[in-house]
Amino acid sequence: MNLQKLEALVTAIDLGSFSRAAEKLGICAAGESEKAKRLCVRYGLPIKNPCSHADLLAAMQNDK
Repeated sequence: MNLQKLEALVTAIDLGSFSRAAEKLGICAAGESEKAKRLCVRYGLPIKNPCSHADLLAAMQNDK
């Protein structure tokens, strides 16, 4: 994994959202995460991670 991809992953975990991480890193335009959130709400998709950051990191450490 290259450093840029690792930075994106860490930012997404820190912010709890890939779309917000993309905005922060300048990969997509500001406001895109809000559009994605509205679409998720419209179609009944989850908008929050069902576990804490600590639980997610622990699961990642035990994966493969």
